Amino acid sequence: MRVEASLRELAELGDAIINFVASAALTMREGRPRGVRVPDKLLRRAAARSGLGGWLDYGPEDLFEAAAAYAWLANRVTLERMVRVVLEGMGSEGLEGGLAALAGLLRDCDRELIERAGGLRPGA
Repeated sequence: MRVEASLRELAELGDAIINFVASAALTMREGRPRGVRVPDKLLRRAAARSGLGGWLDYGPEDLFEAAAAYAWLANRVTLERMVRVVLEGMGSEGLEGGLAALAGLLRDCDRELIERAGGLRPGA
């Protein structure tokens, strides 16, 4: 699928995707239904751990969300894989560790999008 959207539009869809992925991973881990809204503060920390920075008016959490939407829309990463990566990355660090693992996967899948947006820190 060809993806034509603004970074803001991608971030808005990505917000919903990240919330779903986190909720699904927590549901699988805890064995009971969970519905969570991932705070921007947690997304910023997870993004920073994976080398995602901000760009202009967009914070690292916005680029994280946009990368999630772009990866899914472009058929680069399925929602099931995102859930699996978060679940496997949770370990002793909980949701932040899982989201950091997802941010790393998205950074690698969406490197072109993120580089164009100027949101990749040197050496990441």
